[in-house]
Amino acid sequence: MVDHGTQRFLLLRLPPRPQSPPPAGACVAPALAWIDAPAPGQALPLRFEVKGWAFRQGVGLSRVEVTPDGAVVAEAEYGLPFDVSGAFPEAADPRLPQVGFRALDDVPASQAGHRWLGLRLHGSDGSIEEWPQQAVRIVADGNHG
Repeated sequence: MVDHGTQRFLLLRLPPRPQSPPPAGACVAPALAWIDAPAPGQALPLRFEVKGWAFRQGVGLSRVEVTPDGAVVAEAEYGLPFDVSGAFPEAADPRLPQVGFRALDDVPASQAGHRWLGLRLHGSDGSIEEWPQQAVRIVADGNHG
C-alpha cells in the first residue's frame, strides 16, 4: 500500500470491446469504490459509521470489509440501494443498483489518534482488493470539531 494506495498508474493497450459477455478466465476490471462518510481528515468519535458504494464490473462483489490501518475491524452491510449509473452508465455489476454499503466501526480508546481508513473488497470470483486509504482522526474525548 505505497502512499496508502492513492497513486496507481497503469498504461495498457486493450483490444476492442467484445459485444458479448467475456469468456471464463478473461481479464476483469478492478473494483471501484468510494467512502462517502466519513470525509478524509474528519475527526471521529470512537464509534462511527462508514458508508459509501462499491462495485466490480461483470462479476460483482460478495462483501466489503472496513480496514483502519489495514486491519479488518468490521464487515459492512453490502447491497444497499445506491445507484451509480449516472456516473458509470456502462457499469455491469450484477447487484446494480444495490451497491451501497455501511458499517459501524467501534474503536477502543487506546486506538484513538490518526488512522488510515480503507476497504477490502471481495469479488464474487474470489478476488480480494485493497482500496486506497484515507486519513481520519479518532478522538476519545468527545471533541470532534
